[in-house]
Amino acid sequence: MKRIEDADVDSVCDDVAKLPPAKVPHEMERATREQPDLFDFILGSTEGMSAGVGELSGFICYVIWRVFRANATGPIPAVTGDALQRILVRNEEQMANLDETGLEEGGATWVEKITPQPALLGYVVESLIVAEENEENPVRMEPEEKAALVLLLKTAIEALDEACTPGAAPHPA
Repeated sequence: MKRIEDADVDSVCDDVAKLPPAKVPHEMERATREQPDLFDFILGSTEGMSAGVGELSGFICYVIWRVFRANATGPIPAVTGDALQRILVRNEEQMANLDETGLEEGGATWVEKITPQPALLGYVVESLIVAEENEENPVRMEPEEKAALVLLLKTAIEALDEACTPGAAPHPA
């Protein structure tokens, strides 16, 4: 799939923000029907985390799915549990092998090295910060939970990216 730009993410976020509240359950149902393994993976992986974390991760995953749908040239094949596990293991290894020099190179450069869709990973990180800093209804997360969410949602991004690009080589670790 082509690289998704910040403007693509912003456009989908604007569309999602304009959804009438009564339509949200229907939209979530549609997403989970089209990508059942993806949503099972995200929601199942966040069970037992702090209050609100599962709902937040499901919402962020929904936005990611919407961004891919808006930018895909056709239907997105369903992501499989096997693909998610393979990508998760690759991402865990990648994160474990990061050295501090890679982090010191600067945020955008570093993010571009670790994912084929840096605008979406940036959206994930920004969403977690905003959720924690929300004055009316903050989502409190332990540092380990934030790190796990970034890893899980990075995995979702890369699984959808691979599904949208049949026959392409997986993003290197």
